[in-house]
Amino acid sequence: MDTNHFIADIPQKALLEHEGKVLLVQDANGKWELPGGRLSNGEQPIDGLKREIKEELGADIEPVQVYD
Repeated sequence: MDTNHFIADIPQKALLEHEGKVLLVQDANGKWELPGGRLSNGEQPIDGLKREIKEELGADIEPVQVYD
């Protein structure tokens, strides 16, 4: 995988909650985690998170709160 276009080693994650349930995704190694990923060069954090969720889940989201 070519990672030269990423600007960080630490991914952003989304806590997606609906009716008291939280969405987790299973990675290629079988581990469960929150959906998300790393920012690309020149990408704003909110835009990167929206892109990652769209890529992983095929869903459009609108973040309501961001934690630093």
